[in-house]
Amino acid sequence: MDYDKELGDSLETILKTVYSHRGITISQLCAVHRIQITDAASYLDALRQRGYVSCLHDGFRLENDNLPALNDVFSITKNGINYLELQQRFWKQFRVRSVYVPLGVAFLTSVIANLIALWLKR
Repeated sequence: MDYDKELGDSLETILKTVYSHRGITISQLCAVHRIQITDAASYLDALRQRGYVSCLHDGFRLENDNLPALNDVFSITKNGINYLELQQRFWKQFRVRSVYVPLGVAFLTSVIANLIALWLKR
């Protein structure tokens, strides 16, 4: 995984929320995550600039014209879906390599050691 392209925890959480809701507005995002309107707008704008979400509808603007409107509906793009799939694949591989394989090796080692101990007691 290329860590330069990795999103932070906040942006990744917002991206997962957009994906699960199949389109979300800034006001809905504020209600779901209990964040302020300007923060939600900034997160969605950052995801839009990176190409992970797209804006489907223009609503009324905030004070800052650079940020999205309150009623803009944001939907996840193919790049966003690919990012989430790569992250999921990465964490599955991490769990297998860091948890399941060491547990399996430890189990087999203990079984073999016990079998050898039982064989030597004869």
